[in-house]
Amino acid sequence: MERSTRALLGAIDLIRPGNCLIIGFAALVGYTIGGGSDPLKASLLFLGAAMLGAWGNIINDFFDLRARYIDVITFKRHLEKALIWNIKKPNP
Repeated sequence: MERSTRALLGAIDLIRPGNCLIIGFAALVGYTIGGGSDPLKASLLFLGAAMLGAWGNIINDFFDLRARYIDVITFKRHLEKALIWNIKKPNP
C-alpha cells in the first residue's frame, strides 16, 4: 500500500466518520424540531456539525496520546523507585 493511501486511510480513521454522521444527523433533527425548513441552512448545519465532531475526535486522540506518554514516564519512574528500594508487590 502506498504511503499516501495509508495517510488518507489513517486520517479517515482518525476523524471517525460514523461519529461525524451521527453528530450531523443529530444537528439536523434539532434543526427540524426547532421549525427549520431551509435546505441550504440544513446542509450547512449538517456539514458544520460533522466537521466540529471530526475536530473533537482529533483533539481527543491528541490528548489521549499525550496522557499515555505521561503515564509511561510515570510508570517508569515508579518502577525505578521500586527497583532501587527493592519494593515487592503486596500480596492480595
